[in-house]
Amino acid sequence: MSRFDDELKVALRSEEPSAGFTERLMARVDDLQSTRQQNNQKIREKRSVLRMILELFNPGQVSWAMASALAGLMVFSAFGVIRYRENQRLMLEAAQGEAAKEQLIFAMKIASEKLNVAQKRVQATVDHPSVR
Repeated sequence: MSRFDDELKVALRSEEPSAGFTERLMARVDDLQSTRQQNNQKIREKRSVLRMILELFNPGQVSWAMASALAGLMVFSAFGVIRYRENQRLMLEAAQGEAAKEQLIFAMKIASEKLNVAQKRVQATVDHPSVR
């Protein structure tokens, strides 16, 4: 036989399990079972919460909680729209006020220039009475 065959026989020979193997194996099985039960319980709890949420959206049984939440959302939205429109109105009034201010300043400049021209003519007439 070859060396490989000898190594294979050694590797595949039958051995007795170590002391306490059965107890360790059974303890591990118990741990796995308890973990599986805990996971199943968590899944059941998640499903029950999901059922409760889905019941809120059931068209045949609209709950008061859902109706009140929708009413609150509608009121909140209405106040938001009113506030938005009020802000838009205030911004428009401010822009119109700024435009009026600019027009007034421009008109005052024109009036000032015209008054300066008139004042110079009056002053020229007072200084030189022969010019009429």
